[in-house]
Parts: sequence; structure tokens; C-alpha cells
Amino acid sequence: MTNLASLLHQRGEIDRAEPLYRELIERRQRRFGASGALGAAYLNYASLLSIRYRPDEAEQHVQQGLDMIVRFEGEASVNHARALLVFGRVLTTTGDFARAGQYLDQAVVMFDQLLGGDHLFTKIARMYQACLSVAMQTERARAELQAVIDAMEGLRPGADVHLAVAWCELARLEIMAGEAANGLDAADRCRALRQSNFPADSWLLAEVDALEAAARLQLGQVRAREQLLAARDRLAQVLGPGHPDLRWCDRLLEG
Repeated sequence: MTNLASLLHQRGEIDRAEPLYRELIERRQRRFGASGALGAAYLNYASLLSIRYRPDEAEQHVQQGLDMIVRFEGEASVNHARALLVFGRVLTTTGDFARAGQYLDQAVVMFDQLLGGDHLFTKIARMYQACLSVAMQTERARAELQAVIDAMEGLRPGADVHLAVAWCELARLEIMAGEAANGLDAADRCRALRQSNFPADSWLLAEVDALEAAARLQLGQVRAREQLLAARDRLAQVLGPGHPDLRWCDRLLEG
């Protein structure tokens, strides 16, 4: 069940993954009680809840997962580093950037110490640091994303799903900076990676549709606004009301 739920989650099939995660938590509660295994299940569910944009639930579950993992597996564990990473991602989504930065910084340091700087997990943690920089619109965001992209290119094809996230965020950054042509190019790079890893109706491809439409809207192309509205409607079927990606689309449509 764990593998199936994780696979569905990674493929963007959130509706199918959510009940499996809940059932997995219930099973581990019955079988193990408070444990590292239960803590890991809480982390997975928290990550999904952040997509649904249920911030209070997401933060509650990730805190429970973090506490259990530290209690039963110790602080010097990969799962502890993973818990810090998930916490940072959840807080980035909710806009609590100061705390998000603290957790992501700790995750990078811990992954580096436990697995080394060249490990995929360490690079993923650095990528989410860069995603936070994009959300905060810092001057260093572009350089951080480009460094992540360069580092992950050497880990392909195993890093393709994560590399797509980096290209997606670079597209968003370029569009926010008014560099629509560069944004469109980055979105196309993301699409090429996601089309080979996700079903055509995945919300992750709808995210690319939204980015491409936003870039075309800046370029003044015909029907770009309609395309952005359609992509936003598809995203809204999965992402919870108030999710940053939906708010981003709304700002572009209003502008």
C-alpha cells in the first residue's frame, strides 16, 4: 500500500492517493502505535495535504511525523532530514517563509552530513531552498535554480521528476520578471520531462499549461487568456482554494 500511495502521489493522482494514505496511517497506528513507521506515514500525508492547501492539517501531521521520527529513530537519521524537508515545503506553501527557511537549511545540512553533497536527496533539498527563494522573490533565486538544474542534469534519468520542478520554478521566476520568452522556454523544458513521467490529465501538466499560457499572455498572443483560464480551472480541481499556484494565476488574469 505504501508504494502504491507514493506512486499515485508522485504521478499527481491525488484523489486516489489520499484515501490510501489515510488507511496506511490507521493500519500503522493499529499495528505499531507511535513509531518511526507511523511518523513516516504522517509525513507523506502532510505533503499531500499541502497540495490540497489544508495548511493547518498539513502542519499538524508533519509535526507529528517529525516528533515520532526523532523519538524513535534519533536526530541523526535520513528520515529526520526528510521530515525537516517536508516541513519546509509545507511552510513554503503556507507563506511562513522564515520558518520554512530554517527547516530547509537544516535539511540540507543533515542530508549533506549523512549522504554527501552529491546525493539526490541533498540536491532535492537544495532545490526546495531555491523554490523558497522564488516564492520570496529574492535576487539570488535565479542563480540558485540554475545551480540546481546543472547539478541534477548529471543525475538523469533518476532526477527527471525533480528536475521538472526546478524548470517549472524557473519559468515562474522568468514570467514574474517580465521575461516571457525565457519563461516559455523553461516551461517547455518542464513539459518535456513531465510528459514522459505523468499521464496526460495530470495536474502537473496543467501547471505547465498555466505557465506557458501566462508567458504567451505577456507576449500578447491570441487566446492566451482563455488558455490560462482553462489551465487554472484544471488546477483548481486538485489544488485547494487559496493555493499559491491558483493565486498566481489569478493575479496574472487580473493584471
